[in-house]
Amino acid sequence: MYTPSFISTWYEIMAQNRSESITTIYHDLGQYPVKVDVQVKVHVDGEDNIFSGIGSAHRDDDFPYPYGGVVYKYNDVHIKLTTPYETGNFEHYNSGGIAYTGGTSHLYHGPVHLLGPYTRGFARVRAWIEADMPDVLFSQTINIGVTENFKEVNHGLEYYPDMLSVQTKMSDGYISDGQGEISFLNNSNYKYESIGGVIYAFDDEMVRLWVPTRTGDKSETDCYNSGNGGIFSAMDGWFLGHEYSGTVDIKAWNFGCQQQVYHHEIVLGKNIDHNGTFPFPCFYDISNHLLTVQIKALQNSGANGGMLFYGTGTTMASTQFGFGGVVYVYTENKVMVWRPSDTASKGNIINIGERWGNGIANQSSETALVIIRVIRLKPRGLISSGISVERSPYSCDAAFGHVFGDVIGTCTIHYRVECNLPYCERVCPVPPQGQNASFKEYDNHPGGVVSYQCLHGYVQIGGDVNRFCLKNLTWHGTSLICKAIQTIQMDDILNSIRINSKTTSKARRSKISIWEDRRSVWCIGYSGIAILALIMCSVVVPDCIRISKHLCDYYSLYRK
Repeated sequence: MYTPSFISTWYEIMAQNRSESITTIYHDLGQYPVKVDVQVKVHVDGEDNIFSGIGSAHRDDDFPYPYGGVVYKYNDVHIKLTTPYETGNFEHYNSGGIAYTGGTSHLYHGPVHLLGPYTRGFARVRAWIEADMPDVLFSQTINIGVTENFKEVNHGLEYYPDMLSVQTKMSDGYISDGQGEISFLNNSNYKYESIGGVIYAFDDEMVRLWVPTRTGDKSETDCYNSGNGGIFSAMDGWFLGHEYSGTVDIKAWNFGCQQQVYHHEIVLGKNIDHNGTFPFPCFYDISNHLLTVQIKALQNSGANGGMLFYGTGTTMASTQFGFGGVVYVYTENKVMVWRPSDTASKGNIINIGERWGNGIANQSSETALVIIRVIRLKPRGLISSGISVERSPYSCDAAFGHVFGDVIGTCTIHYRVECNLPYCERVCPVPPQGQNASFKEYDNHPGGVVSYQCLHGYVQIGGDVNRFCLKNLTWHGTSLICKAIQTIQMDDILNSIRINSKTTSKARRSKISIWEDRRSVWCIGYSGIAILALIMCSVVVPDCIRISKHLCDYYSLYRK
């Protein structure tokens, strides 16, 4: 399962304000998302606490009891969110907020610093398309509605899928997501109460779905009875309308234990004490992780023994009617869980029946197994080769390089033991080998280096020994060029060291003469000549005198 194709910015939302009740967020995916996660952020005690949106409202504002939630529906263009607002009509109450844990009315037991209902906060949407998800293990479409209000669908997997979704497509083209628990059973026959939704649970064989029936003697076209029962409701204090029937798409996936970075199981129920806070071993950012909370009915505990229900990110429970499930809220370093309190006579951790599914496969159990998991979403560029239960090798595709994490993780069939999903980033391409050169190792991340060396028997005659990966993902420098040693002749060596005498500095200077007419130069020149003449005379004249004397003596002797 990859990171979602769409993550919106945070939008400020507000309850009990009609003009601020609707928030429309455009995803521009060009197709229907296969999964939507609405995160509702409430800042309390210096910390951002994340509640979750819901696919349908299980009650309206006809009761004075507090409740909360952000209801949403979506199509192939946008996601619409609605918050409770005050209608101003007779016997309508402004007791709703954007998020509620049930603690104010002592309906739920858990951390006491988060209660609600909160009227202000922020919301954003994450949306996954089919390409973001693993291969679909099971897919089936069925009809369901206010009359066909209970369905069983065999998926044939013979094991629990890691994730299962129920999307209900309505007549207006919008999709509503199914829910995993009922926060408002409502066995009343009061015909003006707005209630709707699709509750589902699954095990290793099948999926069960429940829809609330209609009550009263009004027809479906009566506007005063238009919110009574059906697959979706967000009216009479909400602002998204109502639907009686539609088509349900059921899909199942396995994302594998390799992506599970946190797994915790605990039995919760009445008279089982717990503080409700479960710290994570490290920080998990809320953009690249997905948290799920499931409630597993104990075996032989009733009609739904062994089945998994999903928890909810808020509650609409009241003291007047039955309710069930667990509420969860999370931060980057912990998850907090609330279960029905010991004093809540009408609340149980598993509570399904009455108008939902017309009472078929009903069950009320005080105790169940709660399973908390955190899924690390795969970053883009990561591919998996041959996922298996025991060992799973991963690799980065051709445009990406491994930065950190385990390339091979060892996992158990239920949860991760040692498996840190690798992270990949864009890198330089594989460097060229060069001419008669090679490299053994290289780092092709930006700033990395590849070092070349000539093949044996070759020497470098050009190119770069070291090349660097630049930020623009190209290699700096040129490829190394090497030449075979035996092809280098002695003449080549002599030619490379021979000096041509005609090209020396002395030769060049000898070819240059300059005429100079300054008197100082003339004086220096003639003085030099005179000095040289005197020197020569001092050497030559005495010899000449001696020679002349000898000649004279010889002549005199000859005459005698």
